Amino acid sequence: MGELVRSHDALFRLVFGDEQQCGELLRSRLDPALAAAIDWPSLRRLDVSFTDVDLSTSRADLLFAARLGDGIVLLHVVVEHKSGDDRFTVLQLLRYRLRVWDRWRREHPA
Repeated sequence: MGELVRSHDALFRLVFGDEQQCGELLRSRLDPALAAAIDWPSLRRLDVSFTDVDLSTSRADLLFAARLGDGIVLLHVVVEHKSGDDRFTVLQLLRYRLRVWDRWRREHPA
């Protein structure tokens, strides 16, 4: 099963790791008012590899940043492949988000 999951991950990253392709996906899934407010040409993929004791085998799939008005919006795209039910997936996703926000805050203190 692990090899199958990795191949799905690789396919997802290949297709949606491209800013234009992921932009199209996000525009189709976000609230139309929010999608209209994002400056899509400014969309850039960010490095999101997180390795630490708690998340040694987990990582966020794709993270993008784009201009939204006078600021920046982070667009976090996560696709989780599970071989069975996992009632703690929401905690795993929360850990991803915390890592993203902690890193962003360190790199952009202002």
